[in-house]
Amino acid sequence: MNAPRHLLDGRHEHNVGRRLRIDPGQEMSVLNLAADDATARVISVVLTVTPVVVDLDSLGPDDLLSGADELHARGSITLGSGGHQVEAVVDVLRGVAFSVPASSLRVSLTNLGKAPIEAGAFVTYGSTCDRATFTEYGPPLAVTEEWTLQVPPFATHVEVLGGLDAEKQIEVARGRAGSRWLYGQHIGPGERMEPLPIANGCGQVRVTNPSRVQLLPVALFTLSL
Repeated sequence: MNAPRHLLDGRHEHNVGRRLRIDPGQEMSVLNLAADDATARVISVVLTVTPVVVDLDSLGPDDLLSGADELHARGSITLGSGGHQVEAVVDVLRGVAFSVPASSLRVSLTNLGKAPIEAGAFVTYGSTCDRATFTEYGPPLAVTEEWTLQVPPFATHVEVLGGLDAEKQIEVARGRAGSRWLYGQHIGPGERMEPLPIANGCGQVRVTNPSRVQLLPVALFTLSL
């Protein structure tokens, strides 16, 4: 009788670690691993992003304004065991490490920036205590305007950033339709929001600008991967 197949000793051993170039707007698969469900274990996934070698001195003002010097990548993680799969979307930043229990794992990376990047990924057994995040950039909000966004899978807290001179009203709603707004925070000028817990059953977050200046909101979710 054959021994059970583990996640890291399948037919594609080379796929436990890869490095590849991703052009702006491009999405590429970087990891695709599967094993027997009986061998599901906690694994650590490490994703990294570095710029393709560019001489920053060669970038002009238009390049800098367009974000050609920024690294902005997002990872899509599909994991499962026993025929059940779930998906999470995470920020890659300059590097992110997180742990998940699974017997199958697929990771794809999307370059949301304006310049090519080199992306790296590898997986090992064991756990890490780092938390994954997911960032959403909102539209400019004039006075009384609102921005409503869906709570992503595995979100535990949300923090909304914005201009120091702007006020912010943050509310969390029960249900996917957001018809019952349960609780929130009012953030005054010059204040920074404390991460707001996402209660069980809550599916939407609403950001309102009650100030007299324009608000450029950024929502940062903490995930429980």
